[in-house]
Amino acid sequence: MMEAVETTDENNDEEKSDEDGDVEVKRSYEQLQSVISVFSGSSQEMLASANEVSNSIQQVAQGANDQSNDIIKIVENLTSLSKETDIVQEKLLVVKKNTNETETKAVEGEEKIYELIDFIVKIKGAFDVVSENINNLSATVSEIGKITDVINAISEQTNLLALNASIEAARAGEQGKGFSVVAEEVRKLAEESKVSSKKIINLVKSISQGTEKVIDNSGKVGILLEDQAVIANDSIISFEDIIGSVKSIPVLIKETEESLNKVSQNNISVLGMVKNVSEVAEVTSAASEEISASCEDLLSSCEEISGLSVKLEKEVEDLKNKKAY
Repeated sequence: MMEAVETTDENNDEEKSDEDGDVEVKRSYEQLQSVISVFSGSSQEMLASANEVSNSIQQVAQGANDQSNDIIKIVENLTSLSKETDIVQEKLLVVKKNTNETETKAVEGEEKIYELIDFIVKIKGAFDVVSENINNLSATVSEIGKITDVINAISEQTNLLALNASIEAARAGEQGKGFSVVAEEVRKLAEESKVSSKKIINLVKSISQGTEKVIDNSGKVGILLEDQAVIANDSIISFEDIIGSVKSIPVLIKETEESLNKVSQNNISVLGMVKNVSEVAEVTSAASEEISASCEDLLSSCEEISGLSVKLEKEVEDLKNKKAY
């Protein structure tokens, strides 16, 4: 009887122990499942974060690559600008040389015009002297004409007196023959004087007309010379303006050269800074690519961990179900 009771007690203890063990195992499964669920959730979050980081790094790498390409274009443009600046400076040197030659030619032209004006002034002075002499000649010719008119009048009067003397000598008869011969000779001389005076008058008229034409032409030549002098003076003013403008060109060229030198120096400085930025961009791009590769590895690891966590969670669930049976 006692043995039966003891056996029953032992069986009860074993059943209780089994029940306690089942509860403990169940609790362990639940704790393990909870841990696995948390691990699975964390792995999913880590996978999502890894995806975001990978995408961000790829964008950074692409931006760094684009920036590097843009900087290369900027360097090319700055290099082209530097070459164009050098070409402009060379052309400025040619312009400066041509400007100096132009200034020399302009100064020589101004000197030639001054010589021309001096020559015109001398010619004008000579023509003024000639005009004055011609005017004096015209006055002298006029006086000769007047004297010739007097001689002509005297000749006519002498001819008339000789004619009257011949008439009186004829009336005197034999006594007047000698006087008649003299009177005839005087009359002939008077006629010849009259003819000569008429020729002189005609010559004087011709000379007078010629001198008038010469005076008129001299006046026109004088006016032309004065006009030429005015034109020459205007040309001098124009040449002085040209010389003044030409002299201002080297100053402008010098200022332009100084500006170009500053541009060139700034270009060199900017080119150096851009090259530094380019090097940094290349380093950034390379680092971004390395980080992107690391992120790809991390992403792959996260995906494996996530897959393992899901698999482990499933195996625990299966083990739990098997234990329940």
